[in-house]
Amino acid sequence: MRPLLPLFALLACANAADFREDFSAATAVPASLLVLNGDFALGDDAGNAALRLAPAPLDTSTLLFGPVGATTAKLRAKGLAKGRQAPAFGVGLGGVSGVVLRLSANKQALELVRDDAVLVSITATWTSGAWTWLAIRQRADGGNWIVEGKGWTDGTPEPTAWAISQRLDQALPKGRPSVWGIPYGGQPLWFDDLIAGE
Repeated sequence: MRPLLPLFALLACANAADFREDFSAATAVPASLLVLNGDFALGDDAGNAALRLAPAPLDTSTLLFGPVGATTAKLRAKGLAKGRQAPAFGVGLGGVSGVVLRLSANKQALELVRDDAVLVSITATWTSGAWTWLAIRQRADGGNWIVEGKGWTDGTPEPTAWAISQRLDQALPKGRPSVWGIPYGGQPLWFDDLIAGE
């Protein structure tokens, strides 16, 4: 008979496991996602099952996914510009009070944001209607912590270098990773391939 693992070992394995959701087997918003606000629903984007954020009401919409205390997260997102209006979307670590890597398409900027304050911003290229990957991670650096992010267009190689970073004096809160979206322009936002882990 195989020995049973102690409870603490099972919990450690569960916490270390990667979270992945591509919605291919979903028939509704999965129970593993916690919608905090916004009209998220399962939808079909040209034959691809994905999470659709309705364009109204126009507000910041948020959901949580993955394990508590995850130190890496990534997702794919897609939106459309309408006139001079374009969406903003992001992926975060540390729950709702953590740090978000946000692509602000109107400003053509990739930003690290905390509590609505932009910590650091760089110029970024965004293409309306194209899937865009965003990735964020937190790592220890001596007595400090660094949050880093990068973005790239789907179908192109993931950059090996992290494009943007911010040093913190303490680790982020032990929250779950987050998805953020503001569908400016009256067009829905789409999210797919939510990934999180240690």
